[in-house]
Amino acid sequence: MNEIMLTEKEYEFLQHFLVKNNFPIEILKAGVPPRLVLESDDMSLNMVDRLGDEVVLHFDSEYEPTETGRIIESLIDKING
Repeated sequence: MNEIMLTEKEYEFLQHFLVKNNFPIEILKAGVPPRLVLESDDMSLNMVDRLGDEVVLHFDSEYEPTETGRIIESLIDKING
């Protein structure tokens, strides 16, 4: 099991992302700090794959990540540990 501490912005992003991508919302835990609990390596890999698909949509015209892109990149880095 992989438990990841989140910032508020990461938590807010994941609330929508998990529903959109059919992940169980229960893996997102409110609290101080909020946490993401990935129950298996397969779930972690699937999450990174989906986040990778999403991040390419969040770059500006100069190929720099937008704020959402930076949030997604941070999540990928945290999951990959």
